[in-house]
Amino acid sequence: MQKTYLAVLALLVFLAISLMALPSYAHGNKKHPPAASQNTTPAIENPITPPGQATDANHEATPHEHSATEAAHEEGAGAHEHGAGEEEEEGHSHWGDNGPSTPFEKFLAYLGNFHSLVVHFPIALFLTAALAQGLYLGSKKESYASIVRFSVWIAAFGALGAGLLGWAHAGPIPTHESTVMMSHRWIGTTLLLGGFATAFIMEASYRQRNAATLALLFNLSLFAMAIFVAINGFLGGALAHGGMEHLMPGNMMV
Repeated sequence: MQKTYLAVLALLVFLAISLMALPSYAHGNKKHPPAASQNTTPAIENPITPPGQATDANHEATPHEHSATEAAHEEGAGAHEHGAGEEEEEGHSHWGDNGPSTPFEKFLAYLGNFHSLVVHFPIALFLTAALAQGLYLGSKKESYASIVRFSVWIAAFGALGAGLLGWAHAGPIPTHESTVMMSHRWIGTTLLLGGFATAFIMEASYRQRNAATLALLFNLSLFAMAIFVAINGFLGGALAHGGMEHLMPGNMMV
């Protein structure tokens, strides 16, 4: 039984480190449309043609070249605008479709700026609690159990603050919200509630040390919280850096 828990713990730590390390590469190279090629071929004048006729011929050719340059410029601008729209779709969705309008909404949006400050506490503490719980299961030392209880309660309150500030930061759900943003929103809300559920199950398990069902339920809940808080942190990092496409290997900065 202990070997099984240690194997789950090792898998959890590996998954958490992998997921939290990837956002550091999220500053990918943005794709830009190729620049419109300019016609550098010099105009060849016919030495036999009189100077007046040569000037008229060059003057007639100029509008054609100008039209080609304008067409290439418009094509490049359209591609640039299309790319910008795709990038915006993958990024944050702030305050519905029209943004904060009332003073209260603007105040909430201001408070939401502190989401990125608070969110690191539940991520770190739930992972720490899962690690300490794995060590407790392997050694049965009460010192590890004390670390677990302290970490879980602080992480639960941290998840509450991060979740509320996350809703203040993102605002109401817009008409068209990206999949990454919606997943981050609802996983975070689930973690907000799951943090306190895990803490209450933990207390019940410690009061009834011989209740194997409660102990198993607490272990499953804690390890699940650690996994999903790491996943949601990964999604938050993707949103902060412009979307999931910036985390793909082909777009990573060398």
